[in-house]
This record gives sequence, C-alpha cells and structure tokens, in this order.
Amino acid sequence: MGTYNRANLIERSIKSIFEQSFKDFETIIVDDGSTDNTEKIIKKYPMVRYFKNKKNLGLPYSLNLGIKLSKGEYIARLDDDDYWCHPDKLKMQTDFLDNNPDYMVCGGGMIVIDGHNQEKFRYLKKEQDAEIRKRALLANPFSHTTTMFRKEAALRVGLYDDIRHEDWNFWLKLGRMGKFYNFPEYFTKYLMAGQNASYLNLKQKIRCRGTLKIISLNKKYYPYALMAYLFVAGEYIYSLIPQRIKVRLYPMLSRIKRSL
Repeated sequence: MGTYNRANLIERSIKSIFEQSFKDFETIIVDDGSTDNTEKIIKKYPMVRYFKNKKNLGLPYSLNLGIKLSKGEYIARLDDDDYWCHPDKLKMQTDFLDNNPDYMVCGGGMIVIDGHNQEKFRYLKKEQDAEIRKRALLANPFSHTTTMFRKEAALRVGLYDDIRHEDWNFWLKLGRMGKFYNFPEYFTKYLMAGQNASYLNLKQKIRCRGTLKIISLNKKYYPYALMAYLFVAGEYIYSLIPQRIKVRLYPMLSRIKRSL
C-alpha cells in the first residue's frame, strides 16, 4: 500500500487486510511523506512494515519501493482509501497463481461506495484472458486495488512507470509475459468521493493525454487501437462540456465505460 495524508481512512483499509482468511503474508505500507496523523495510525499495527519517504515522490515510486522491499512471491495491491470486502480474496488469488504458472496477474470486481459507505454501483471486469485482451486498450483491464501479481514478473518488466495511469500500463507490460484473469467475485469496496470521481475531475484533458500515451506504447501488442483512439476522443469532448451537464451525464457514462 502506498499512502499520503489518509489518516481518516487508512485504518479501515488496514483492518480489512487482517480480516483475510489467508494469513501467510506481510503488509508493507510506504508513506509518501504524509503531514497528518497517518504515521501514528499505522504504527498502532506493529505487524505492518512501515516506510516513509522523506518527501512526496508520487505513487509509482512508493509502489516500486514496496515491491522491492517485499519478501513474498506475489504482490497484492490495496489503496489507502479502499478496503477488501471478500474474506477469501488472498486465498483465492494465491491458489490461482500457484496452480496457473502461465498467468501473471489476476483481479476481481469492485463495489463502488460514496463517502458515507453507501453503495453507488458494482461491476465485474472481463474474466478470461482472450476477452480481457480485446478490450485492454479501451479501458484499464484490472481494478488496481483488487489485483495480485507475480513479483518476479513485475521486476522483469521494470515495475510501475512514472506516468499517468501507471497501473494500466503496468498490466499491459505484464500481459506480454503471460495471461490475465479476473475472478467473477467482488473483492474490494472502492471509495468514489472527490478525488476518485475521474469524470468530474477538472484535469480530464490531462487524463486523455495519459490514455493516448498508454495506447501509443502498447498498440503493437493489443488489438483495436483505432477504436481506443476514438474512445479517447469522446472523453476529450466530454471534458469540454459544462460542469453542470457533466454531473448529470456521469452515472450513465461511468456504467458504459465499466461495461466495456
């Protein structure tokens, strides 16, 4: 887990880790220079390996540091404002990777909640490798905070790059080495409030440029690049719409994107 100034949320995330039925794991949290009480809260849990950057260096740096410091064969990701809601998540994913050495990464579905912990909607990603690859350039093939992947493979592809949508690009690099899988199970409750409501973000144009880079870097390895470019064009047009109209369109567009 990478974290930054999430004192009000991170304890819920940590508790969900230790509620897992699978127990043979270590928990590493890299604090990206928090200035609130995040460190104090984390240190209430002595079983957590805690590291703090001297200054804010960004999520890719923190995740890469955590992977390098880890001792395990697999890496499971959890964001500091989300929490695991399926008690057998780690067991299911560990068993899957143990039994399927040709798979590099596996994920699952998410339940999207608001700041009051009320469900907004839920979704599953495409399950099988072939169908995941068909849509890999259209939208992020995995929900980051549900994933487990092979550490050795992550090191071989160079870990996370310091670019926007770092996780999306990371999956596509792993996909050049092996297969993808998403469980038809809801693994994580994902907070969509303020910073996570990406369609409502005023930096939507920057997001579009980041998506274009992902497509450009990976179009040789995955199909439907042209369709992906058209999809980004639609998002860019959306970014030009007045904010009051965006608010009304957001629920519908979000469901369309998740279905793809």
